[in-house]
Amino acid sequence: MGGLFNVENPFWTFVGKLSDAMLLGAIWLLCSITIIGFGPATTALYYVSFKMVRNEENYVFKMFWKSFKENFRQAAIIGVINLILALLIVYDLWVYYNQDTKLSAYLFVLFLVFAFIWIIGSIYIFAILSKFANSIKVMYVMAFALSIKHFGTTLICLAIFVACAAATIVVFPLLVFIGGACIFFMAYPLRRVMDIYTQKILDRQAAETSAASETPKSSEELPEDPSGDEAPEAEEVDNTSEPWDDVPEEDTPAGDEENN
Repeated sequence: MGGLFNVENPFWTFVGKLSDAMLLGAIWLLCSITIIGFGPATTALYYVSFKMVRNEENYVFKMFWKSFKENFRQAAIIGVINLILALLIVYDLWVYYNQDTKLSAYLFVLFLVFAFIWIIGSIYIFAILSKFANSIKVMYVMAFALSIKHFGTTLICLAIFVACAAATIVVFPLLVFIGGACIFFMAYPLRRVMDIYTQKILDRQAAETSAASETPKSSEELPEDPSGDEAPEAEEVDNTSEPWDDVPEEDTPAGDEENN
């Protein structure tokens, strides 16, 4: 019994993390009301959640605001883009659902597919932004690519999202905290995907740094050979990057991820 009530028990540790995530969910909801704060708050929630599932969290509220400020510009733009896309998709679904024609039926199914793509892309885009530094265009491409390549993880995240939405419908006051809990639970399967690409990027950067340090100086800078022979030509170093389906060339771990 003593172990059960020990605050360092894994069960209570998990409950403590979930409680922090739910409190952050309330902050996320307040930030999201402003619309422009939705993206930065979601990115910050992913950032802290990834830290918590890796047992690297420290002052979670301070970490939340740190990520919120550092990623504000890109996250706000992505949040607005996602909102506009969502409104367009919902409007078209409503229009074609209320039209009684064969063409409208096909278009309704088409926009259902668009809605599915939008949802799975949205799951990954803010997770990627919380971990990597890159252009918005590249992050969108990477989000949709990873959602398909790691479709099993995508389905798990969708199941978590649906379960949280259903819980909110049953117990509406959960709306205040459910956002933090939802992203916290999704961080567990997403962590494996993010760690794969973080490690690949770091390994590639280490290899490129090592290759650069081992490259001989140009022939003009090589010391003169006492024998009078010409200095040997420097060997060509292969600096080709990994293919796109492994790691996008431009991605670099953002912030303190390089040191994790």
